Amino acid sequence: MNLDGDEGIDFDEFVDYLFRQYEDDGRKTDWKGVEKVFHAIVDPAGRNHLLLREFMDLCDQLHLFDETGFGVTEAEALYRSCKGSARGLTYDRFQTLVRKLANTKNVPERTIVNWIASYMI
Repeated sequence: MNLDGDEGIDFDEFVDYLFRQYEDDGRKTDWKGVEKVFHAIVDPAGRNHLLLREFMDLCDQLHLFDETGFGVTEAEALYRSCKGSARGLTYDRFQTLVRKLANTKNVPERTIVNWIASYMI
């Protein structure tokens, strides 16, 4: 459960532990929940893209920020590295961001996907 070998269990490691039970079932990652969250954020505004402040709010509300290397500065840089248009992230670009986020946080992609899908709007 302690993936980084330090003396404690970080929240990321705890979430990974919770979702790991689904990791080896042979199924592909289910992105439907992430897509619902994305559209629940952008559709009411009449847009097809996610703004930086919306991504930052999502990270904050899901407690994705941590003390070990993923803070506000890293989140903003990650967003900007995935942004394809001047307006914001389309859903395809958001998927790319989620994959990069999993890599940045050193947790399985499926864990981040399930973590985001659990977001209640």
